[in-house]
Amino acid sequence: MIKRYIQNKALATILFIVACMALAIWYLYDAFLVSATVENLILIAPISATVLLLCSIELIKSILAYKKHLQNMQTQSDSGVTFKVVVGILLFIVFSILGSIIGYDIVATIYMCLMLLLQGERNWIILIGYPIGFSIFIFWLFSTLLPYPIPSIFDYIIN
Repeated sequence: MIKRYIQNKALATILFIVACMALAIWYLYDAFLVSATVENLILIAPISATVLLLCSIELIKSILAYKKHLQNMQTQSDSGVTFKVVVGILLFIVFSILGSIIGYDIVATIYMCLMLLLQGERNWIILIGYPIGFSIFIFWLFSTLLPYPIPSIFDYIIN
């Protein structure tokens, strides 16, 4: 099932890139039909060319990755990936429920630690330092930029 999902995702990515390229070509053609003057095309033509170039590069990379995926499809096992996905979803549900109860700063730190552990990280400095630093930064950013209070463990300590 995961293999089919990855295969469908790769095909969807390729189709999306082709659709973006078609849209860029159509937009450039339509702008050219409206007015072929330099003033009209001075911004549209370079941007369209850049989009087409970047899409072409991504299209080639996606096709090569898709071919590589098809070659490696027989050697991979789905059971480990499925377990990690299910555990990740369950951890996110617990994070969502406990965030407003305990506080998003503590729950986010624990959630990131567990997700890093689930993904195979074993360096304790990264397992503890990154989630704490990231949670402090995000909590500071949200409390500075947003006028809405975010549930925090400090709310319970202060009150």
